Amino acid sequence: MDSLKIPMSKSVYLHKAAPFSFITENMMIESSVMNELISLIEQRHHKAFWEAILEHINPLDLPHSGFSEYESYGNFVYAKYPHSFEIITRKRDRFAKRLVGEAPSEALLKWYARDYEVISIESWDKTSFLYPFIQRYTIFRIFPPRFYKVLLALFERIR
Repeated sequence: MDSLKIPMSKSVYLHKAAPFSFITENMMIESSVMNELISLIEQRHHKAFWEAILEHINPLDLPHSGFSEYESYGNFVYAKYPHSFEIITRKRDRFAKRLVGEAPSEALLKWYARDYEVISIESWDKTSFLYPFIQRYTIFRIFPPRFYKVLLALFERIR
């Protein structure tokens, strides 16, 4: 975002303005505002926005992020239209695969919904030793998912 030097005014470029991350599972996009951001990138670099973005990604950053459209759009709106959006925090878990596996059944999803509204099943994450028990035996679903999250954290500390 910084290396693109997207102009916000004569002497100010788009930068990380918000004290939090805009990277999220979902975000509502106002198409006219996104088009405005795309136009600013294209006017600044005299080429298609995606070409300018690709040219300004540092290859050393690729293992971590490279470029985030969520961060760029979010900070653009935060800086230019600060009263036009609302942040809603959802109960989410990025590490659900540990307890529900890679392809959870409807029953496991309903169980997980006791504690979470949004979950991610990341390809790089692994299932825990608890997963087979939670999957096969409904008795293990008496306790909510957060209980097992605490239990897994305790096991990690002991290791």
